[in-house]
Amino acid sequence: MTPAQAAEKFPSFCTIGQDGTLELYLDNVMLSAFRKCQGYFWEQFLSQQNGKRLLPQGRSWGLEFGGFLHKALEYFYQAQREDWEGIFVVDKGNPAHWDGLLPWRRRQDAATWLQICNNLWMEHNLDFFLAKEYEKNIGKTAQALGGWEGMQQLCIQYYKRYWRQERFRYVGAELTFGRGKEVPIVTTELFRGYLCGRLDLIVDDSSTIGPLDFKSASYFDGQEAEQYKPHDGLQGYTYFVNNILSEELKAQGRVCDTIIVRHISVRPDKEQRFKDSYISFTPGQMDAWLQRQQRTYEMIYDVVVLEKPVVWNTDDCDSGFYHRPCPFKIIHNSPAGAREGIIRTYYQISEAWDYSRSSNGN
Repeated sequence: MTPAQAAEKFPSFCTIGQDGTLELYLDNVMLSAFRKCQGYFWEQFLSQQNGKRLLPQGRSWGLEFGGFLHKALEYFYQAQREDWEGIFVVDKGNPAHWDGLLPWRRRQDAATWLQICNNLWMEHNLDFFLAKEYEKNIGKTAQALGGWEGMQQLCIQYYKRYWRQERFRYVGAELTFGRGKEVPIVTTELFRGYLCGRLDLIVDDSSTIGPLDFKSASYFDGQEAEQYKPHDGLQGYTYFVNNILSEELKAQGRVCDTIIVRHISVRPDKEQRFKDSYISFTPGQMDAWLQRQQRTYEMIYDVVVLEKPVVWNTDDCDSGFYHRPCPFKIIHNSPAGAREGIIRTYYQISEAWDYSRSSNGN
């Protein structure tokens, strides 16, 4: 396959630069998926073409609750950053969106915060997971949270704990990066590779500037930080922030080598609902991270453009994906002639994630 053909087949992450060189725009989800299992990567990102990807049917509490929580917290911190005097921009036709047609002035208080969160909860239709038939599977965590009533309690607790109580200055939220070539990872004679991503928050504590990432959990066992070091995604966020800092800030010694992970417990019966972990990376660890990414870009180029066969990691077929079977096991375990019928029955063909369409101007 030529580079031009690759850019045509996979426009969400392949383009041709002005000098005719192929450019790959990959995020940590794609990079880590490839390292976990090349067969999984192929099914999710390459088996469909023209900006499409293959996804299992059904809903995921983890993904959908994560989207809800990140949007709710974006409101929370944006209000503080702009020092709004109760100004929340709400679309009358879609009350959960703040970039709508009709701005409403509201006082910023706990009641407004709860209303915004409730709007988002309904928009994401998270009550779906409270059905009794889901209590032992996809709805287990939702029901442990206690539905909207439990989420309302969590919102009030977060508001009391953090509204204008943070020791750092909020810089920005939900920052999409990558398509502007902000984070070059690798340059070869054949292609250039850039890191893409979306960062929860960037904060400034007057000493360092760095990312803050939200992670939900059921409870805290004292080992929260250990599970995120090493962690390619968090290191990627740290690398991005350090990469975009001005030379003036770097000259002041304000480099970014630390990320804050804010753990949020969804269990209302736990006394401690919030906990911060400060995770730092040495220059040697960041160099090792960069080398891993560079090698992964080169291997993905071999699969995408040179069309080298992918290698399945069969050890993870049954329990390697968050302690569950690989979502594409049913395809790989069926006769080749049954493939299209299985896809129509068990999967959906969705738009591939494209950061050029998802930047929101950030």
